[in-house]
Amino acid sequence: MILCILGISLSAAASEKKVYVHTDANGVLVFSDKPQPGAKEVNLNRHQKLIMPAQDTSILQRLQQAEQKAPASQYQVFIDQPSQEQTIRNNYGEIYVTGHVKPAFRSGFKVRLLLDGKQQQKPHANAIFKLKDIDRGEHTLVLELLDSEGQLLAVSEPRTIYLFRASAIRPN
Repeated sequence: MILCILGISLSAAASEKKVYVHTDANGVLVFSDKPQPGAKEVNLNRHQKLIMPAQDTSILQRLQQAEQKAPASQYQVFIDQPSQEQTIRNNYGEIYVTGHVKPAFRSGFKVRLLLDGKQQQKPHANAIFKLKDIDRGEHTLVLELLDSEGQLLAVSEPRTIYLFRASAIRPN
């Protein structure tokens, strides 16, 4: 019986894992079961509470507030394709419009496409649009950048394009 109890206690001690803690290059505490250079072994006592100092996260809140208060003039939206005064030959009346936003496109932002001053589709979470069944002739494209509340942040320069479609009356 004594031999059995001794065997159980030795196997429990052998299976007990050690935990090490060290601070990485970014100042973050890292816990691991593998020792690292400069790491200290953590004494895990079931009756002892492990208390660590809290990290100051107020900088994250200040950055978020600064982003929210950023002036709308800092954003720009551009039309990449089609180019200025480009003639698009498409008998189905399809026009593909692509653009980009500077600085980086933030979560919640949307881009709205205006064709001849009229919104064509719901605002997109990206600046890629496909227009269908557009009449032939001259058209003006404009992209508008909207924030998460739908407020206008930036407007692209107007882009004039020409759509060539074969005539239904004179197909040749």
